[in-house]
Amino acid sequence: MTLSPDNVLQHGGATDPTGGPSFSVAIQSDGTNVYPWETAKMECSLSVSGSSPKTGAHTGTCFLSNTHKSDAFFFTHYDDLAYEVCWFFTRLRGGQTTNQIASVDRFGVVRKDDRNSSSDISIERTDTHTYLLNIHGTQDSDSGEYHCVATPWYLSASTGSWTQAGELTSSRIFLTVKFAGVGLFSLVFGLVCAHCCCRNTMHTPRSRNKLMDLEMD
Repeated sequence: MTLSPDNVLQHGGATDPTGGPSFSVAIQSDGTNVYPWETAKMECSLSVSGSSPKTGAHTGTCFLSNTHKSDAFFFTHYDDLAYEVCWFFTRLRGGQTTNQIASVDRFGVVRKDDRNSSSDISIERTDTHTYLLNIHGTQDSDSGEYHCVATPWYLSASTGSWTQAGELTSSRIFLTVKFAGVGLFSLVFGLVCAHCCCRNTMHTPRSRNKLMDLEMD
């Protein structure tokens, strides 16, 4: 997927104070304006830099407990690095409410949360550090702000155990689902005009009185 720099929003990262790796997260989209039933795509991209990890832990607030077993599938990841990624949606109409809509744990199990929308969502891991959120069959109820929260896990070089790094929160992207009202109105208006023209060109039968006059003649 080709992404323009104008649609990339970056956020600050987290660094292990013990000299381990540092992480950062960015959110990007190939388009923030879609029409109903189109698919919206948003990427959560993570990067890592620094020396080999040693120790450190942090507890995040990315909940991975709401499970839909039929929606679960698995990814593979590097042996010494993995991520937990959650996607959140903020509805700006009728009062701002933020809800988690999907997540993938560090083992690659994807879970979708209950949503008040008829559209469907999926998560893809396009490479080791990039997670793609797809909103299929978008509806007006999908308009709002989206952001991702990521928690890196790395294998400590000194202890050989998995270590949870600091939680990262991306900036927000606003998605607008356009209502194609003008096009629909034009289509309906055209059908009505065509129907009226068709009726006007049809043969108008003679009245009963005129038929009687012709028979008497």
